[in-house]
Amino acid sequence: MVSTKPSFIAGLDPAQLLALGAEDSSPVAAEWEPPGLEEVARLFPAWKVQGLLGRGGMGAVYLMHQPELDRSVAVKLLPLEACREERQVERFRREARTLARLHHPNIVALHEAGVTPAGHFFFVMEYVDGLPLSQLIAAGNVAVSRAIEIVRQVCDALAVAHAAGVVHRDIKPSNILIDQHGQVKVADFGLARWEQPGTEGALELSQTGMFMGTAAYAAPEQARDAARADHRADLYSLGVLLYEMLTGELPRGVFQPPSRKSGSYVRLDEVVQRALQERPEDRYQAAADFKKDVTSVQNIAPAAAASGSRKAWWWALPIAALVILGFWLANRPPSTSLPTPPSGTVAIAPSTPPEVPPTPPPAIKPELLKEPSPPPKDPEPIVSPRVQPAVIVWSMESLSPALRPHAPLLKEPWKDAVLVRQGGAVLTGDGRSLAYWHESKPEKLQRLTHEQPITALAQTPDAVVFLDAMAKLYLLDPAQETAPVLVAGTVQKIFPSRSSTSIPGINQQGEAMLWPLNPADKPVRLKMSEPREMTLTSDGSVYALNADGTLFRLSPEMEPQEIPMPAASSLCAVGRDVFVLTQTHRVMQLGKADPLKEFQDISEIHGSDSTLLALDASGRAAQWNPSQSEAPERFRIPVDKTHLRLSPVGLMAAW
Repeated sequence: MVSTKPSFIAGLDPAQLLALGAEDSSPVAAEWEPPGLEEVARLFPAWKVQGLLGRGGMGAVYLMHQPELDRSVAVKLLPLEACREERQVERFRREARTLARLHHPNIVALHEAGVTPAGHFFFVMEYVDGLPLSQLIAAGNVAVSRAIEIVRQVCDALAVAHAAGVVHRDIKPSNILIDQHGQVKVADFGLARWEQPGTEGALELSQTGMFMGTAAYAAPEQARDAARADHRADLYSLGVLLYEMLTGELPRGVFQPPSRKSGSYVRLDEVVQRALQERPEDRYQAAADFKKDVTSVQNIAPAAAASGSRKAWWWALPIAALVILGFWLANRPPSTSLPTPPSGTVAIAPSTPPEVPPTPPPAIKPELLKEPSPPPKDPEPIVSPRVQPAVIVWSMESLSPALRPHAPLLKEPWKDAVLVRQGGAVLTGDGRSLAYWHESKPEKLQRLTHEQPITALAQTPDAVVFLDAMAKLYLLDPAQETAPVLVAGTVQKIFPSRSSTSIPGINQQGEAMLWPLNPADKPVRLKMSEPREMTLTSDGSVYALNADGTLFRLSPEMEPQEIPMPAASSLCAVGRDVFVLTQTHRVMQLGKADPLKEFQDISEIHGSDSTLLALDASGRAAQWNPSQSEAPERFRIPVDKTHLRLSPVGLMAAW
C-alpha cells in the first residue's frame, strides 16, 4: 500500500542518493540497466512517473508525482537481480531502516518502503529542487560564511545520527544536498553502520578489513577497516569537506592551512587541524563540539584582515606607531598650532583615529537570545516589549522560510493558532476567521470565515482540526483550497495528536474518543469516562489524565490501565514518548523512574515529532530532543507573550 503521509521537510535532489561505495563490485552493479519509464509506470500505476533522476550499482532513483497528495517524490528502486542476493537486499533494507529511525530537518526523510508486484524493493523519499554541495564547490560558489553554515547544519544531522548509534561512513560533497532556501540535508545512508551491538540486522555487512566509503574523504582507520570505524570517522570526513569548501582542494599529504590558501578565518585553521587528526582520540569527539567551534569562528576577524600569516607579525609595528602617535596627539595639552611633522612621516589629525578592521558582531537570532551554558544570569529579550511585534516566530534549527506565518499575520491579534509540518492556521478577528498557509504555496495566504464561532483548534502532524460552537469537528488541509470537511458532531473537547490518522477528544457524554480524520471510518470509543486531558502518540497509543491527575493508557478493548506516576497537571507526546508535568512542576518521561533533572519549576510543556519544549513562569524555556544525550537548548521568551505553540518540525510561535 502506498503511504499517504506527507513530507515534513522540503526535500532534496535525490539524484545524489545513489553512490553506494567502493565495495560494490558485483555483476549487478556493472551490467544492470534501470527499467524504462513505461515499465516503472506499470509498477506504480497510481503515480505519474516524470523521469529518471540517476542510477548506480545499487539502484535507480525516479522522480514521481503523487496526485492524491499533489507532491513530487523520489522513488529508489533496487534491481531485480540484486533482489535475489541476500546481502544486497539486506543493505537496501538497512538504508531504509536507518532513514526511518532518523527524524531531523537536516536528514533526508523516508516516506515508505516496500516491494513492487514485480519483486523490486523500493523506498519513497522526499524531493526538492536543490543542488549537491559538490556542484557548488566545483563552481567556486562557497563563501566562508556559507561554508560555516553548511558545516553547522551537517553537525546537527550527525549529532542526531550518532546519538541513535548510526555512523554514516560516506560524508562527502555529493551526499550533502542544499535546497533553494539554504536548508542542508545529509543523504545516502547506504553505507551506514550501527554502533550498538546487535542492531545491524541478521547479516554483518561490514566485513573485517573491508574498505567502505570514498577514499578522498575517509578517515585513516576507516580506510584500514571500515567495520571498526566509529562516529569520529564522520567528523574526519566533515573536516575534509570543510577544507575543500574553503580552498577548492582536498587536503592531501602535508597541506597548507586554509587561511594561507584562501584568506579565510585563521580560527578555521585550528578547526580543520583538529578534525583531521590521524588518531580518532585526538579529533573532535562529538559533532556538538565541532559545531560549537565552527560557529564561534563567526565572531573572529578573518585571516585576510591579518595579512594571512601569523609569522608576519612585524607588519603591525608601523600601524602601532601611528596609533600611539594619534593617541598622543588626541590627548596632548591644548596648543594653538600643531607641530610640523618631521620629513618622511605622516601627520594624523586628533579627530581621525586610525582605521582598524572592525570585529563583526556576534550572530544572534532576531527574536530571542539563547542563554549561555552553564546558565548565569538570564539574558533579557533582544527586542524591548514596547516595540515587539504582536507575534514572534523562530526556530532553533534552519527551516524553510515558507513554513513561517505570513508577515501580515504577525501584526494581527491571534486568538489561537496551530503549526503543522508544512504550514499552519491562525484564528483571528471575531473568532470565526481562519488564516492558513502551506509550504507548497509560499506566496498564498488563504482565509475563510466559518458560519459559527470557532471554540478550539488542534492539529495532527499534517492537518488542522477545529471545533465550533455547535460541537462540530472539522478537518482543514492547509495544502488544499477546499472547504473544511465535517468529521464528527457532539464533540466537547479536542486535543493535539502525533498521529496523522486520528484526533483524540471528549464527546458531549464525557467519554474518551478517537475521531478518524477519514469521515468514512467510524469513531472509536475508549473505555474511560470523563478524562481531563488526552494525547495520541505517533504509534497510535492513547494516554489520558483524569480529574485527579492520574495517568492512564486507554484502549477500546480493555479497561483503562493506570500507570504509576506522580499526580500530573498536563501531558504531551513527543513522537512515541509520553511526558507529564507533575503537580509539583517537574517533568517526567513515561518509563523513567525519576523526574528529568534538566527541567525544574516548569509551568507548561509542549511536544513535537522529536522535541520537548518546557517553559517556566518567568519565560525561561528549554528545548530537548529525547533521542539525543545532549543537554537542552535554553533561551528566554519575552515576558509579555502568554501563548506558545510548537510545530512538529520545531518552528515556534509566541504571542
